[in-house]
Amino acid sequence: MNASNIGTSRVGSHMILTPKGSLTHQNCQELEAAFQKYLKQGQTDIILDLKSVAFMDSATLEILVQINDALKTKGSALKVISANNVCKDILLVTRLANVFQIYPDLQGAIKNR
Repeated sequence: MNASNIGTSRVGSHMILTPKGSLTHQNCQELEAAFQKYLKQGQTDIILDLKSVAFMDSATLEILVQINDALKTKGSALKVISANNVCKDILLVTRLANVFQIYPDLQGAIKNR
């Protein structure tokens, strides 16, 4: 995955990151770099759209926890939307479904501050 495989869009004050393909130890650094870029710009309303992600491994989950922790220090939290059943199961089994704010769609994530 390279930066071009992480789509970005903005809806109001929210920055939406939309990676494509599986997120693994081989490519999750690009996702981390995208998060860090927006955090450095002061962006704290970040939504991770998983609609095009087939799978996530433990390296990716570690990065997501670190990003969530960084957002928490700024009074925010990582919002995750549109996860497929595999990604939902991964988040449930690892109990990260209790850590991140998970929504079925963008409208739900934007509505809940």
